Amino acid sequence: MATKTIKYSRTINGDFAVVPVFFIKPKLVRVRCLVDNGASYSVFKSNVADDLGINIYKGEPNPIMVGNGQKIIIYIHKLDIRLCGKTIRNAEIGFSNELNTGFNILGRKSIFDKFEICFNDKDKIVKFHS
Repeated sequence: MATKTIKYSRTINGDFAVVPVFFIKPKLVRVRCLVDNGASYSVFKSNVADDLGINIYKGEPNPIMVGNGQKIIIYIHKLDIRLCGKTIRNAEIGFSNELNTGFNILGRKSIFDKFEICFNDKDKIVKFHS
């Protein structure tokens, strides 16, 4: 079993657990994501789908509620990703042109069951243990 420790990223709004996610197919694309244990799904902005050459609307539509109580539609695609040195096959990833956050979101579905994740706000680190 391996542990990957990542320092929080400093922004003008504070320090956050932001990690790199690598999409493997259909293209290799690196994206930074906010680790959000309150999010059911990982949701990426539509420009990430554009970079991957994916038509988001070919995914399964799924309405979700975001942190401010607003409902948005995400389109779920099953994609292979690499996170903290671990390949995750057929991860359920949502894309939306309605995501109005400063970060792409790394949520629970298909991700959190692959790791033990420990947020350490005191030391401003997040650990992924697989």
